[in-house]
Amino acid sequence: MNVVRVWRFWQFYLLILSPTVWTHWAQNLNNSTQIMLARDHGDIVLGGLFAAHFEYNPLDRKCAHTSERGIKHIQAMIYAIQQINNNNHILPNIKLGYYIRDSCNSPNYALEEALDFIISTYNTNNGVQRSLLLSNFCHSQQASSSSTTDNNQNRLPNIFGIVGGRASRVSIPVASLVSNFDIAMISYASTSRLLSDKAQFGSFFRTVPSDEFQAAAMVDIIKHFNWTYVATVATDDSYGRLAISTFKNISAHDGICIAVEEYFPILNNQQKITEIIQRLRRYSDAVVIVMYCAIYEATLVLREAEKQNLTGRIFIGSEAWSDSPNLVDFRQDVIGGMLSVVLTGRETQVFRQYLDQLDLCNNLINPWFKQMWISKAIQRGYNIDHLLSNCSIPTDLSGNKTDRFYDSSTVTAYVIDAVYAFAYALHDMYQCDHHHCQFSNHQFDRKKFLSYLHNVSFSALSNPDFSFNSNGDVVARYIIKNLQKDKQSGHLKFTSIGEWIGYGDKEDRLIINETLIRWQGNRNWTNIPASSCSRDCNPGTYRKMYHQHLCCWKCLPCETGQYSNSTNADSCLHCTNGFQPNPKRSACVEILPELLEITDPLTISITVTMMVFLIIVALVWSLFIKHRQSSIVKASNYLLSHILLFAITVCFLIPPQFLIQPTNTICNSIFISFSLAVSLVLATLLAKTNQIKQIFFRHSMTKVRKQSYLMKNSGQVIFIIALVSIEAIICCIAVLQNEIHVRRVVFDSRIYLICDSTHHLGLAVAMGYIGILMITITYLAFKTRNLPENFCEARYLCFTAVVLTCILASLVPTYVITPGHYRVGVATFGTMSFAASVLIAFYMPKVYIILHKPEMNSRQKTMQDITNFTFTVSNLTEGRRE
Repeated sequence: MNVVRVWRFWQFYLLILSPTVWTHWAQNLNNSTQIMLARDHGDIVLGGLFAAHFEYNPLDRKCAHTSERGIKHIQAMIYAIQQINNNNHILPNIKLGYYIRDSCNSPNYALEEALDFIISTYNTNNGVQRSLLLSNFCHSQQASSSSTTDNNQNRLPNIFGIVGGRASRVSIPVASLVSNFDIAMISYASTSRLLSDKAQFGSFFRTVPSDEFQAAAMVDIIKHFNWTYVATVATDDSYGRLAISTFKNISAHDGICIAVEEYFPILNNQQKITEIIQRLRRYSDAVVIVMYCAIYEATLVLREAEKQNLTGRIFIGSEAWSDSPNLVDFRQDVIGGMLSVVLTGRETQVFRQYLDQLDLCNNLINPWFKQMWISKAIQRGYNIDHLLSNCSIPTDLSGNKTDRFYDSSTVTAYVIDAVYAFAYALHDMYQCDHHHCQFSNHQFDRKKFLSYLHNVSFSALSNPDFSFNSNGDVVARYIIKNLQKDKQSGHLKFTSIGEWIGYGDKEDRLIINETLIRWQGNRNWTNIPASSCSRDCNPGTYRKMYHQHLCCWKCLPCETGQYSNSTNADSCLHCTNGFQPNPKRSACVEILPELLEITDPLTISITVTMMVFLIIVALVWSLFIKHRQSSIVKASNYLLSHILLFAITVCFLIPPQFLIQPTNTICNSIFISFSLAVSLVLATLLAKTNQIKQIFFRHSMTKVRKQSYLMKNSGQVIFIIALVSIEAIICCIAVLQNEIHVRRVVFDSRIYLICDSTHHLGLAVAMGYIGILMITITYLAFKTRNLPENFCEARYLCFTAVVLTCILASLVPTYVITPGHYRVGVATFGTMSFAASVLIAFYMPKVYIILHKPEMNSRQKTMQDITNFTFTVSNLTEGRRE
């Protein structure tokens, strides 16, 4: 691009310096097609470059079609200059003139027209060369110009600035050219971001915002409707490629993917457009189509879309074409629901009235105006001579103002603002007041004028605080329109649904009233079309990318034990302990604790075992009651035997507490009941063992008398109560200081409720006290191991003490470390084993004697055993004394 611009500059530089080239250019111009222009002389002349035609053919150098909008924009410039000249507050003693040329919306043709502006401002020292050029040049235009044959009329004006062009592809080469000569140029519609580069386009300004803001507005719209997969179509020129490049850069940061990126040439483009529509049809998921081009190219694309029946798409159009009245003629199923990002300019009522009073006679200053209406009249079969004689425009076109020329256009406001920007800059440079400007007809200082243009500020139609920034751009504001079906007429119409403002917070730039939107098929605003490569992955699934685009993926379900609780999750997560995924794997739910059911094998085993032993206890108890007068029952201390059986029964009644759902109350009840039941058993055993020891190992009557009270039943009961009370006090203090509570534990992905406490000191003290009782019992049992057979509880007690010690020593740690329901099994069977060992060791031998050895359950046998034991002990004692 830079090489081309340098080459063009040197070409033009040689053109100006060479008299031969000047003459050759003028002669070629004289032989070329007749050129129309609109001009009015003034003290200072403003140039204009507008697209009065489009579809330029470079072979025959002719323009094919008339542009109603371009001619309207020309009329807007003429109107603005007339308003300024009639306003004494702006340039009071200076008349502005204009010199307007047609660009045909072609860069090549516009460059030829721009040469005329530069030559008119070039101050050559060779008057003969300039006169020759002017003579030839003016001769070539006398036939079509609206000017007269007066010498003053035919002189080329001294252009101080240019309004135009419309398309960026036109403004880019022209601005590059005129910037070399410091000729100010203000575009009313060129939006390419390339034009913001002051290093290349130093004298370029514009009254419309850059495409960079328009691209940002489009991205915000796409994000607003959650579209992530779009197609882009643009003209294959600097405007189209730069616009799409800007759009891609901005959209990439917001996760928007480009499914199709297509460009078509400005000329000879039908084959390429056909291929583009065919490709768009294949990408049915890319419902949204972003298109940058001029209205003529957009018309070609939409016609081909109609031909190939490309329906159900949402077009997002740039300001260059998306508010054109021509769009309402297309099929609703092709273009309906389109979103337009258009400029905020508005036509004033005064300007509309100005247009309404124009006819074929009072607007000769604009030759394209007359050409347009004559062409339309010929198409409708009107008598041209009659129309020209009456100066009238066909009634069906102008009478009710239904022609496209009268349709509202946002661009006209920016044309008028461009003219006023020039005027106010001149007003400031010439230090004008309300009556006079310090103006002279000397050479115009263009560099000085550029500085004033940079600093101009006034209330414009498009912005009440109009001004240029350092790049020659203005603040971005857009209106968002929706092309929808009119309820009354049934035809398409544009409806404003919101706006976009290019300053402030990014989240607040776009304002849309969604209730005003109607999509294709006149669908309600809530029925937003989807435009995505892949559908959203619902919670419970995750995305797995399979395409180069980040917008294309497969939705896979989360694996077992994992979940995803957001849409389009990139991965699944594991639930924390105590939680598991719900059936849809979209969230973690608290795992319900597994409780022992009445039908569980463990519950049945515990219950059956408990009932069996309770029956055995009942049988033993009843047997002891029945044989309470027998020697063996009496020798076992009838009262303590009943207390011990009661304690054993309590131990067997503890397991049901483990089978019901744990609560804080149940947990504390288990701790207290277990400790007290075990303490009661051990205290009773200790009382029995101590009693037997005192009976068979007394050494003096004095000692017997001192301990006679403890030998009584009441003394034994008090002794047992005292021992158990100590344990009760320990348990109460432990519970009050650190209450046992229910805790959820996870084992093998299951939740169990267990009883636990923050500190285990109370449990340790309680178990320690039980351990002391066990040690004491074991010691006394060992001391009384050689008693008579009928009084041999000590030897069974010694065995039981060892067994109980092992049970209790293994029960507590095993209970703590065992998970799940096994913990309940350990606690219940451990407790029942403790009680069963006492029951079996102490009562089964006596039951056996009562039922099967009655000869051993007699008084004679008992007395004989006592006599033998006494004799044996006496002999042992005398032997020790000797």
